[in-house]
Amino acid sequence: MAVVVLDDGSERCKQVSADLNLPLQADPEAYYLIYGAQGWEVRDQRQGKGFRLLFDWDGDFATIRKQKLNPKKDLLCRALSFKGGAPTTIMDGTLGMGKDTLHLLACGAQVVGVERHPVIYFLQAQALQRSQLQSSLQILKGETGEQLSEWADKIDGLYLDPMFENAKQKSAPKKGLAFLREVATEDQDVQRVIARAIELGVKRVVVKRPYRGDHLYGKPNNIFEGKLIRYDVYTR
Repeated sequence: MAVVVLDDGSERCKQVSADLNLPLQADPEAYYLIYGAQGWEVRDQRQGKGFRLLFDWDGDFATIRKQKLNPKKDLLCRALSFKGGAPTTIMDGTLGMGKDTLHLLACGAQVVGVERHPVIYFLQAQALQRSQLQSSLQILKGETGEQLSEWADKIDGLYLDPMFENAKQKSAPKKGLAFLREVATEDQDVQRVIARAIELGVKRVVVKRPYRGDHLYGKPNNIFEGKLIRYDVYTR
């Protein structure tokens, strides 16, 4: 499913259409980009006002901070060997909707997020320009394996969350994930990314998996298990 830019005749829409190489349409049939009161967002003509996808880094960060996460007890932080305090930079190689990036930021980590889908990256980058998180969050566009060539010696760990179906989840996926599954037609080669990270000397690679899911890169060096998910850890 393609995304288009709503053609309202403005130069702003024409420029985004050209920058993202997306068609302009006055009467879109499905997903379309539009400039709203809070900046650029994606809407779905099929769902009308029932679908509205945009990023609010500061608002979402404020919400997750209320959880008062403790890095020393948090499962993801433990998998990444991040206990808070000392400066730690984590690359989130599957940025997506940014949920885990915000989780790590709330624990005190510096995060470099990588997003391969051009529309999601555009929304994220536009929102970050308005955010107070610019000193602790950087967003890169492209493939994680390629970005590692420059960043491998600058990060303390790589985190990967390949999209997977939760067999115990009875409700429909949230709109952001539903959008990604519909428009992202190719999965990232996670095995290749893990191999590249290890080859380049990344200290720690953490892969999120369903509790009983297969290992994506042989037997991990360590495993951190929750009730529904686990984190496979590969160390050099």
